[in-house]
Amino acid sequence: MPIADLTAPRGLSEEHKAALVKDLTDLIIKSEKGADAPGYGYPAWTFVHEAEGFAIAGQVCPAGKAPLEFGKK
Repeated sequence: MPIADLTAPRGLSEEHKAALVKDLTDLIIKSEKGADAPGYGYPAWTFVHEAEGFAIAGQVCPAGKAPLEFGKK
């Protein structure tokens, strides 16, 4: 049974988290040469961890700032 840990910034919508988990599960199943049959991904677990803060390239990202926005001028 594949198990993944997904760490994301706190505050993502439930819809966004669900999309990330689905994409991650699909990638895991594909990498393990899994089937596209409905229900095949059921044994693939993903634990979602919401981070209060994070750092990119050794710099703390300000709270509430999305990783893709960080570092833009």
